[in-house]
Amino acid sequence: MKGYVVRGISCLLLLWAGTVLGQSEVEKLVFRNLDESLGLSNSNILSMVRDADGMMWYGTAYGLYRYDGTRIKIFLNTKDSTSISHNNILKMYVGPNDKLWVKNVNGVFDIYNPENEHFSRGISIYSPTYHLASDSVGMLMKDRQNRFWFTHPAKGISIYDEASGETVYVQKTNGKGSLFSNQIAAIAEAPDGLIWVVHRSGVIDLLDPNRLIVTKTLRLPKEEIPASATYEIMIDSDGDAWLFDPERNLGVFRVDGFTHQTEVNQEERGKYWLNNNMVKAIVEAKKGQIWLGTDHGGINVLDKTTGSVTYLNGDNVHDSSMPHNVIYSLYKDNEDIIWVGTHKKGVAYYHQGLLRFSHVRKNFADKNSLPFNDVNAFAEDSLGNLYIGTNGGGLYYHNRKTNTYKHYKHNPDNKNSLTGDVIVDLLLDHKGVLWIGTYLNGLGSFDGKDFTNYQYRPGDPSGIAGPSIWKIFEDSTGKIWIGTLRSGISMLDKDRKEFHNYPAGSAPFFYQ
Repeated sequence: MKGYVVRGISCLLLLWAGTVLGQSEVEKLVFRNLDESLGLSNSNILSMVRDADGMMWYGTAYGLYRYDGTRIKIFLNTKDSTSISHNNILKMYVGPNDKLWVKNVNGVFDIYNPENEHFSRGISIYSPTYHLASDSVGMLMKDRQNRFWFTHPAKGISIYDEASGETVYVQKTNGKGSLFSNQIAAIAEAPDGLIWVVHRSGVIDLLDPNRLIVTKTLRLPKEEIPASATYEIMIDSDGDAWLFDPERNLGVFRVDGFTHQTEVNQEERGKYWLNNNMVKAIVEAKKGQIWLGTDHGGINVLDKTTGSVTYLNGDNVHDSSMPHNVIYSLYKDNEDIIWVGTHKKGVAYYHQGLLRFSHVRKNFADKNSLPFNDVNAFAEDSLGNLYIGTNGGGLYYHNRKTNTYKHYKHNPDNKNSLTGDVIVDLLLDHKGVLWIGTYLNGLGSFDGKDFTNYQYRPGDPSGIAGPSIWKIFEDSTGKIWIGTLRSGISMLDKDRKEFHNYPAGSAPFFYQ
């Protein structure tokens, strides 16, 4: 399923045409939202991760969401003991056996089992397997040797080798090469293989991953930091370490990977002048280009080659604005797609060269051009061809290999023709049947040969609720749900060819 989300996604696309993201080279921003309109009912995105099957997970202030490129599924805390233990999701990691580890606001991890979509609350059930130093885990990381490193709030580090099943521990002792403390905030692996261990006090141990001893100890400037902080760290491809505290206005510290000199970067201070000191997330977009997600400053793009900073927010783009200037999370997946989690406006993503837009329109000089310019809806079939619903021109089927269009129009003398020419929505169900929602002409379906029409009949309780169809949706059981214009919701019983209607303003309902 690798790449599945990328092929199917319909969310916020940031399209930069320049090869280096600089203010003078930003040509155009095109926005589409992955938010409540697609089922992301909570748009406060605190964390993101892509699992081994290629699906994206979003941890929000109220619920865990999974996106497979087509649909969003929500997981909430319920009375069921196999549900997540809390709805406020802070962090997520892919752990041993490719299982998703979900950390909530209480610091508890729930582990997801994809076979039955159940969650194990807490990690005690896995203690006999992983032999961790403590069931209380701060974070986890997979290194280049495919070992998993678990930090513990007061017990140092456990290192689990999935291949051998063995676990070793790194903790503070009185011996030479010991950790500075067991109070660890974050860890990261550098390009040279060293593990940077960041303590809550601002001390940084450089740990040899094989001998498991500290080879050098660094310290952030005491005058710049509190006595204890919840640091996070990202090490870029040059080996430079970037540290910040998402809960404090510290800006970002850059520790040179070679000289180990520390540089403080804040508003009007340091090599890189930020527009906001509250840094919430950081990622290396590409070599030498560091993205900082800030609270009310949007994204600060630091270019290490030029020393410049570009601010991506609502004040300096051409056609539109950033979805929100409060960025809570940034994530770069294994296909170099950068995901942006905002405070109130859902998810965005960016990939240089992921998509390039060409303008398809009617051309009277080209018989193979798009026949009708006013387009409302699309649906792609299993062959990769497109059904195109137009605003008054009927339905077109575009064969992408031959670049030809087949046209279907409503014929008032033929009750089995297309139900109407003003098409608002299209849906291909799991059997390949096309469902057609029209303005004022009800619902239709098309199996590739014949049309079946469902017209609105006033006073018929088993008929569709209204004449204008605004949205069509197929649920996981194959039922077709229809959102109408000002007439509520209808659900089609395909076997009996009857509708169950739920008028606007009616009591909440659940259909079994």
